[in-house]
Amino acid sequence: MLDPGQFSQPFYRVGSREVVLIHLIGHTIDMKFAVDSAHRDFFKNNLAIEFQEFFTADQIQHLREQLMSTLRQRLKEKGIAFDKATAEQLYISGRDLWRSNGDLRKFVTHSKLADIAADLLEERQIRLGYDQYIPLLPPQIDNVAESAYHRLLRSELTLNSASCIQGILCGVMIALQDEPDTQSHIFPARAGDVVYFDASAPLTFSEGCEALMIVYTRANAQYILQPNDPNTHDFKKHGYVFGDSLKDNLNPNLKR
Repeated sequence: MLDPGQFSQPFYRVGSREVVLIHLIGHTIDMKFAVDSAHRDFFKNNLAIEFQEFFTADQIQHLREQLMSTLRQRLKEKGIAFDKATAEQLYISGRDLWRSNGDLRKFVTHSKLADIAADLLEERQIRLGYDQYIPLLPPQIDNVAESAYHRLLRSELTLNSASCIQGILCGVMIALQDEPDTQSHIFPARAGDVVYFDASAPLTFSEGCEALMIVYTRANAQYILQPNDPNTHDFKKHGYVFGDSLKDNLNPNLKR
């Protein structure tokens, strides 16, 4: 079973890929993970903080297996063969995978992941906005038909300007495979590493990066029309209409 309740020991702080190592020997997620003022200051100044060896190789392997299994089923329901799917089709079908898989639900809604985000931002409440599978970039993103997905890849957007939710706090990017040459400060370099990044940080996509992104919001966040979000209409199938506040039964409040 997926369990983000066990961290490896050290973690790293990153801003623009400048790494500072802090040893927290003996800490696991089942203990109180202490985010102090130095971490918060670093996050505020750099808009991102990276934790290396956050998840074990076995945890990431199981996470990826569950993601692929759920994606395969969703694509099948649309009449799309998994091995023929484009990056855009994978991205669009990869929104809120936690709603379709029990293991992913436990992983994405785990309170300890949200606790770190809340501590970094000094927020008393934090809500799950959505999760999003980030596939490998297509080999060519220029000279293609205009779509929200390709605008997302080419434009200088942020979570605030690329999400159908108003009131986003931050995202956490969980690497599913190694990409040591990544040039994006929101994508971790190794499988199992994670980056927490502010909602105002640039969404810079990097070739060779495959990840799961979890997005956290304020408690009073609202569903809005956002043309830059390829999945801007996705919440409608859960009964939302534009202008609705996010509801606890559909987007749980993970820290009260």
